[in-house]
Amino acid sequence: QNSLKFVAPERHPVIEITVMDRTEDHITLAFKDNGIGFDNQYATRIFNLFERLHGKSEFEGTGMGLAICRKIVEKHNGSIWAEGRENEGSVFYMQLPVK
Repeated sequence: QNSLKFVAPERHPVIEITVMDRTEDHITLAFKDNGIGFDNQYATRIFNLFERLHGKSEFEGTGMGLAICRKIVEKHNGSIWAEGRENEGSVFYMQLPVK
């Protein structure tokens, strides 16, 4: 949902989902968008509960979404991380064990 929410008004959202790596032990997925992005210094902070990089007047939301995603992925013994470029987009990575 964030890929659709955090997009500049003049852009049509583009989302790419890619399998980056697959081994006998794990799979790594990448979710790339052309949204507003973020400064990479906040790449860890955005996964904190109630963390928002923008005011409520700019974008709706509670700041819970990515924290919930992180908890779900960690419960499955995986990891999640992100890379951002302001005004260019974001890439969110998720690595999960393969059973």
